[in-house]
Amino acid sequence: MNVLLDARLCCAAACLPPIHRDPFDRVLVALAQTQALTLITSDGNIAKYPGVKTLW
Repeated sequence: MNVLLDARLCCAAACLPPIHRDPFDRVLVALAQTQALTLITSDGNIAKYPGVKTLW
């Protein structure tokens, strides 16, 4: 799967609630939300975002 960091994804990341401060993690959350992906992470803050499935 090729993912392009486009304006739509960046805007989705910027509009997320301020649960996580790391910009790259916010992009991952936005990607997971828009593509219905499961993130493999031990970061408990990521699981707090609505619509994000995590595994770990």
